[in-house]
Amino acid sequence: MLNPSAVAIWERIDGHTPLNEIAVVLSAEHAAEAEVVLADVIATAQQLGQAGLLDGMPAPDGGPGITLKPTPPVEVGTRVDSVVGRYLDGDEHSLSEFFETEVLLINWNPHCGYCAGVAPTLAELEAPLMVAGVRVVLAASGDPATNRQLLSGTDWYPTVLLVDDPDVLFHGSGTPTAYHLDSTGTLASSPAYGAGNTVELAEQLAGIDRRSEAESPGS
Repeated sequence: MLNPSAVAIWERIDGHTPLNEIAVVLSAEHAAEAEVVLADVIATAQQLGQAGLLDGMPAPDGGPGITLKPTPPVEVGTRVDSVVGRYLDGDEHSLSEFFETEVLLINWNPHCGYCAGVAPTLAELEAPLMVAGVRVVLAASGDPATNRQLLSGTDWYPTVLLVDDPDVLFHGSGTPTAYHLDSTGTLASSPAYGAGNTVELAEQLAGIDRRSEAESPGS
Protein backbone atom coordinates (compact mmCIF):
# COMPACT_ATOMS: atom_id res chain seq x y z
CA MET A 1 0.00 0.00 0.00
CA LEU A 2 1.31 3.46 -0.90
CA ASN A 3 1.66 6.15 1.74
CA PRO A 4 0.06 9.58 1.07
CA SER A 5 3.32 11.02 -0.26
CA ALA A 6 3.78 8.13 -2.69
CA VAL A 7 0.16 8.42 -3.81
CA ALA A 8 0.68 12.11 -4.63
CA ILE A 9 3.74 11.22 -6.71
CA TRP A 10 2.03 8.29 -8.46
CA GLU A 11 -0.91 10.50 -9.45
CA ARG A 12 1.46 12.91 -11.22
CA ILE A 13 3.43 10.35 -13.23
CA ASP A 14 1.82 10.70 -16.64
CA GLY A 15 4.53 9.76 -19.13
CA HIS A 16 5.16 13.41 -20.05
CA THR A 17 6.20 15.34 -16.94
CA PRO A 18 9.87 14.92 -15.86
CA LEU A 19 10.49 13.83 -12.30
CA ASN A 20 12.21 17.09 -11.40
CA GLU A 21 9.12 19.04 -12.50
CA ILE A 22 6.91 16.80 -10.39
CA ALA A 23 9.21 17.55 -7.46
CA VAL A 24 8.93 21.32 -8.05
CA VAL A 25 5.13 21.16 -8.00
CA LEU A 26 5.01 19.04 -4.85
CA SER A 27 7.61 21.23 -3.16
CA ALA A 28 5.46 24.31 -3.76
CA GLU A 29 2.27 22.59 -2.63
CA HIS A 30 3.78 21.37 0.64
CA ALA A 31 6.28 24.17 1.30
CA ALA A 32 9.10 21.65 1.43
CA GLU A 33 12.70 21.86 0.25
CA ALA A 34 12.96 21.03 -3.44
CA GLU A 35 16.00 18.77 -3.05
CA VAL A 36 14.32 16.73 -0.32
CA VAL A 37 11.15 16.33 -2.38
CA LEU A 38 13.13 15.35 -5.50
CA ALA A 39 14.91 12.60 -3.57
CA ASP A 40 11.52 11.33 -2.38
CA VAL A 41 10.12 11.43 -5.91
CA ILE A 42 13.06 9.46 -7.29
CA ALA A 43 12.94 6.87 -4.49
CA THR A 44 9.20 6.39 -4.96
CA ALA A 45 9.57 6.08 -8.73
CA GLN A 46 12.25 3.42 -8.25
CA GLN A 47 10.02 1.47 -5.86
CA LEU A 48 7.11 1.65 -8.31
CA GLY A 49 9.41 0.54 -11.10
CA GLN A 50 10.70 -2.42 -9.11
CA ALA A 51 7.09 -3.40 -8.48
CA GLY A 52 6.54 -3.46 -12.24
CA LEU A 53 4.17 -0.48 -12.27
CA LEU A 54 6.25 1.78 -14.50
CA ASP A 55 7.77 1.61 -17.95
CA GLY A 56 11.45 2.48 -17.42
CA MET A 57 13.44 3.27 -14.31
CA PRO A 58 14.84 6.61 -13.19
CA ALA A 59 18.58 7.13 -13.32
CA PRO A 60 20.26 6.91 -9.89
CA ASP A 61 21.13 10.62 -9.82
CA GLY A 62 17.63 11.73 -10.81
CA GLY A 63 18.89 14.19 -13.41
CA PRO A 64 16.47 16.55 -15.16
CA GLY A 65 14.33 15.35 -18.02
CA ILE A 66 13.60 11.85 -16.70
CA THR A 67 10.05 10.82 -17.58
CA LEU A 68 8.21 7.64 -16.77
CA LYS A 69 4.82 6.28 -17.70
CA PRO A 70 2.60 3.75 -15.95
CA THR A 71 2.93 0.21 -17.27
CA PRO A 72 -0.26 -0.68 -19.17
CA PRO A 73 -1.93 -3.48 -17.22
CA VAL A 74 -2.50 -6.87 -18.80
CA GLU A 75 -6.22 -7.38 -18.66
CA VAL A 76 -7.99 -10.37 -17.18
CA GLY A 77 -9.11 -12.59 -20.05
CA THR A 78 -5.93 -12.05 -22.10
CA ARG A 79 -4.57 -15.22 -23.73
CA VAL A 80 -0.91 -15.93 -22.90
CA ASP A 81 -0.07 -19.06 -24.87
CA SER A 82 2.20 -18.31 -27.81
CA VAL A 83 5.62 -18.17 -26.15
CA VAL A 84 8.37 -20.70 -26.90
CA GLY A 85 11.38 -21.18 -24.64
CA ARG A 86 13.93 -23.75 -23.50
CA TYR A 87 14.25 -25.98 -20.49
CA LEU A 88 17.50 -25.75 -18.56
CA ASP A 89 18.75 -28.78 -20.50
CA GLY A 90 18.22 -26.92 -23.79
CA ASP A 91 15.09 -28.70 -25.04
CA GLU A 92 12.59 -26.36 -26.68
CA HIS A 93 9.05 -26.18 -25.32
CA SER A 94 5.96 -24.03 -25.79
CA LEU A 95 4.19 -22.42 -22.86
CA SER A 96 0.95 -23.90 -24.16
CA GLU A 97 2.20 -27.39 -23.25
CA PHE A 98 1.64 -26.65 -19.56
CA PHE A 99 -2.05 -25.82 -19.78
CA GLU A 100 -3.40 -29.22 -18.84
CA THR A 101 -3.62 -27.57 -15.40
CA GLU A 102 -3.74 -24.03 -14.12
CA VAL A 103 -0.38 -22.25 -14.16
CA LEU A 104 1.30 -19.72 -11.91
CA LEU A 105 3.63 -18.06 -14.41
CA ILE A 106 6.37 -15.96 -12.82
CA ASN A 107 8.65 -13.44 -14.52
CA TRP A 108 11.99 -14.57 -13.10
CA ASN A 109 15.58 -13.38 -13.09
CA PRO A 110 18.23 -15.35 -11.13
CA HIS A 111 20.19 -12.11 -10.63
CA CYS A 112 17.18 -10.36 -9.05
CA GLY A 113 17.47 -9.98 -5.28
CA TYR A 114 13.69 -9.96 -4.92
CA CYS A 115 13.43 -13.29 -6.74
CA ALA A 116 16.12 -14.78 -4.52
CA GLY A 117 14.34 -13.42 -1.47
CA VAL A 118 10.98 -15.08 -2.23
CA ALA A 119 12.39 -18.34 -3.62
CA PRO A 120 12.38 -20.15 -0.22
CA THR A 121 8.75 -19.17 0.42
CA LEU A 122 7.67 -20.22 -3.06
CA ALA A 123 9.51 -23.50 -2.52
CA GLU A 124 7.37 -24.14 0.57
CA LEU A 125 4.24 -23.43 -1.46
CA GLU A 126 5.12 -25.84 -4.27
CA ALA A 127 3.42 -28.87 -2.69
CA PRO A 128 0.14 -27.16 -1.73
CA LEU A 129 0.03 -25.54 -5.17
CA MET A 130 0.36 -28.96 -6.81
CA VAL A 131 -2.46 -30.29 -4.60
CA ALA A 132 -4.57 -27.33 -5.73
CA GLY A 133 -3.87 -28.20 -9.36
CA VAL A 134 -1.57 -25.25 -10.05
CA ARG A 135 1.78 -25.70 -11.79
CA VAL A 136 4.54 -23.15 -11.19
CA VAL A 137 6.42 -22.11 -14.34
CA LEU A 138 9.28 -19.64 -14.16
CA ALA A 139 9.63 -17.59 -17.36
CA ALA A 140 13.29 -16.98 -16.71
CA SER A 141 16.06 -14.89 -18.15
CA GLY A 142 19.74 -15.62 -17.61
CA ASP A 143 21.67 -18.80 -18.25
CA PRO A 144 20.90 -22.36 -17.09
CA ALA A 145 23.79 -22.54 -14.59
CA THR A 146 22.78 -19.37 -12.72
CA ASN A 147 19.15 -20.46 -12.53
CA ARG A 148 20.14 -23.90 -11.26
CA GLN A 149 22.41 -22.36 -8.63
CA LEU A 150 19.68 -20.14 -7.21
CA LEU A 151 17.07 -22.88 -7.08
CA SER A 152 19.38 -25.55 -5.68
CA GLY A 153 19.89 -23.46 -2.56
CA THR A 154 16.15 -23.66 -1.83
CA ASP A 155 15.57 -27.35 -2.69
CA TRP A 156 12.95 -26.10 -5.15
CA TYR A 157 12.49 -27.63 -8.59
CA PRO A 158 9.80 -25.71 -10.49
CA THR A 159 9.49 -25.82 -14.26
CA VAL A 160 11.95 -23.29 -15.68
CA LEU A 161 11.37 -22.02 -19.20
CA LEU A 162 14.17 -19.80 -20.47
CA VAL A 163 12.69 -17.12 -22.73
CA ASP A 164 14.64 -14.73 -24.92
CA ASP A 165 12.39 -11.72 -24.35
CA PRO A 166 10.31 -11.69 -21.14
CA ASP A 167 8.80 -8.35 -22.21
CA VAL A 168 6.70 -10.25 -24.77
CA LEU A 169 4.95 -11.85 -21.82
CA PHE A 170 5.22 -9.23 -19.11
CA HIS A 171 5.26 -5.92 -20.99
CA GLY A 172 8.24 -4.42 -19.22
CA SER A 173 7.12 -5.22 -15.68
CA GLY A 174 9.78 -6.00 -13.10
CA THR A 175 10.78 -9.27 -11.50
CA PRO A 176 9.11 -11.06 -9.98
CA THR A 177 5.70 -10.57 -11.61
CA ALA A 178 3.14 -13.39 -11.55
CA TYR A 179 0.25 -14.38 -13.79
CA HIS A 180 -2.46 -16.84 -12.79
CA LEU A 181 -3.42 -18.64 -16.00
CA ASP A 182 -6.31 -21.04 -16.30
CA SER A 183 -6.16 -24.31 -18.23
CA THR A 184 -6.72 -22.47 -21.53
CA GLY A 185 -3.79 -20.11 -21.00
CA THR A 186 -6.06 -17.18 -20.16
CA LEU A 187 -5.20 -14.65 -17.45
CA ALA A 188 -7.65 -15.57 -14.69
CA SER A 189 -6.96 -12.73 -12.25
CA SER A 190 -5.08 -9.45 -12.12
CA PRO A 191 -1.28 -9.71 -12.41
CA ALA A 192 0.73 -9.71 -9.19
CA TYR A 193 3.51 -7.12 -9.40
CA GLY A 194 6.47 -7.35 -7.04
CA ALA A 195 7.74 -9.92 -4.57
CA GLY A 196 5.10 -9.49 -1.88
CA ASN A 197 2.17 -9.62 -4.28
CA THR A 198 3.65 -12.64 -6.07
CA VAL A 199 3.85 -14.57 -2.79
CA GLU A 200 0.35 -13.46 -1.84
CA LEU A 201 -1.06 -14.72 -5.15
CA ALA A 202 0.77 -18.04 -4.72
CA GLU A 203 -0.66 -18.40 -1.21
CA GLN A 204 -4.17 -17.66 -2.44
CA LEU A 205 -3.91 -20.27 -5.18
CA ALA A 206 -2.51 -22.77 -2.65
CA GLY A 207 -5.43 -22.09 -0.31
CA ILE A 208 -3.23 -20.61 2.42
CA ASP A 209 -4.22 -17.51 4.39
CA ARG A 210 -1.19 -16.34 6.40
CA ARG A 211 -3.19 -13.53 8.03
CA SER A 212 -5.72 -15.94 9.48
CA GLU A 213 -2.93 -18.15 10.76
CA ALA A 214 -1.24 -15.15 12.42
CA GLU A 215 -4.50 -14.08 14.07
CA SER A 216 -5.43 -17.54 15.33
CA PRO A 217 -5.41 -18.14 19.13
CA GLY A 218 -2.05 -19.08 20.55
CA SER A 219 -0.14 -17.73 17.55
